[in-house]
This record gives sequence, structure tokens and C-alpha cells, in this order.
Amino acid sequence: MSHTLTKSVPALAPTTSFVQRVQQYFATRRALMEVRSLDERMLRDIGLDQAQVEAAVRGKL
Repeated sequence: MSHTLTKSVPALAPTTSFVQRVQQYFATRRALMEVRSLDERMLRDIGLDQAQVEAAVRGKL
């Protein structure tokens, strides 16, 4: 009996995607903590207020 080998999709592809999502989550979380630590004057200097911080960090502003 003869078997034909076929090229398969690498098993790492879904894992890589998951790892990238986890890295992005922690990078966003870190950025939120940094921007939230700014006082009102500093936020005003960059054109934000406290209510806009999360949207700005997530790129939705």
C-alpha cells in the first residue's frame, strides 16, 4: 500500500496567533496604565481628558 504525503499547514500557526493576541493584550494594558497615570494638565497637553484615555490607547479615537 502506497501513501502520498501532502503538505500540511504548520501546527504553530494558531499558537502564534494566540501568542500575538496575548502580547497585544498586555501591551495595551501597559499603555493604559501609563496614560492613566498622567495628570489632567499632561493629558490636556496631548489633547485628551480622562474619559478619552481608553479610546485613545485602543486607537478608537
